[in-house]
Amino acid sequence: MDVGLFIGDDGLIGPAIEGGDLKADEGLETAVLISLFTDQRVTSGELPAGQSDRRGYWGDIYPPVQGDQIGSKIWTHERGKSSTETLAALESRITEALDWMIDDGAASSVSVEGSIDAYKQMFFTIEIARPTGENDRYSLVWDKQELLRI
Repeated sequence: MDVGLFIGDDGLIGPAIEGGDLKADEGLETAVLISLFTDQRVTSGELPAGQSDRRGYWGDIYPPVQGDQIGSKIWTHERGKSSTETLAALESRITEALDWMIDDGAASSVSVEGSIDAYKQMFFTIEIARPTGENDRYSLVWDKQELLRI
């Protein structure tokens, strides 16, 4: 088991202490957090209007697999209005960020379903089916960019 990253009560992502030791992640939560909340580098054409920083994870300078990049491009929608277009774009970006799990055999499928509530908050349910038959479900509240396990 590996040391895990978790969302704390303060909303920050980091390691947790359990019984005096660093808490291990027995599932995919750490992988999902890194995949979604690490800013993947974008091309100049993918940059939001008025921005010039293409961001990106420093570890992607020398990836173990040529062309492999860690993270997601959901950060490009930080200033997007709550709309069906933004919802669809984020569903696509979230799916894209988690597809590596299928390629690497950690998941047999990944599905993402989004919705907008009456207060214009966007919610995403992420379901990851593992080859073992277990399913992991996560809920992402885009308004607060929080990931909740359900």
